[in-house]
Amino acid sequence: TRVLMVETTNRIYDKIKKSP
Repeated sequence: TRVLMVETTNRIYDKIKKSP
C-alpha cells in the first residue's frame, strides 16, 4: 500500500517539476 502512495507522489512531483 505504501508503494502506491509513493508512485502517486512521484507522479505529482514529476508534474510539478515539469511545470514552471
